[in-house]
Amino acid sequence: MVLFSTLIAACVGFLKALDGSRATDAVLSAGAAFGGAALLCLAVVPVVQQLRRHR
Repeated sequence: MVLFSTLIAACVGFLKALDGSRATDAVLSAGAAFGGAALLCLAVVPVVQQLRRHR
């Protein structure tokens, strides 16, 4: 989960840097992407567990 979130953050930061944004903007976007991906991963686990119980 952390590795996946880090990969997403690195991709977003790299794309922002290629776009010509400042380094601070790229870092802030990468941090937001990391947080969003981590929260999404944390939210998916209980949902999948609930779906497995209903079978």
